[in-house]
Amino acid sequence: MLSSELNFADVQGQFHVKRALEIAATGLHNMLMLEPSGTGKSMLASRLPSILPLLTEAQALESAAIVSISDTHFDAQNWLKPPYRAPHHTASAPALVGGGSNPQPLGSRYFCESLFWASQPKQAAKT
Repeated sequence: MLSSELNFADVQGQFHVKRALEIAATGLHNMLMLEPSGTGKSMLASRLPSILPLLTEAQALESAAIVSISDTHFDAQNWLKPPYRAPHHTASAPALVGGGSNPQPLGSRYFCESLFWASQPKQAAKT
């Protein structure tokens, strides 16, 4: 791991949520963190990739195939590392799934990807 990468081991305190993230990462489970602003959700989530298990070759090939048809740069040096994305919290629902004349989804576009939303997307109330 590069020294410039964020590392889960650097997190001080937050014992319960760290344990929950470790369990989620080990079992490849989803996790939803609902806490007020400033409690460390983004800081913890940005360090999650450092504890995720590496992809198998089959998973990495599937992720590479998806990346190859997008305009995202493929990083061959880290191809076994699970992808991680954190769209801006103001991204609209259409932006998360694509949309427009040249669809480019901000949401999950990789296989075996970690996706972090800083807050729940705001949906317009339907009347």
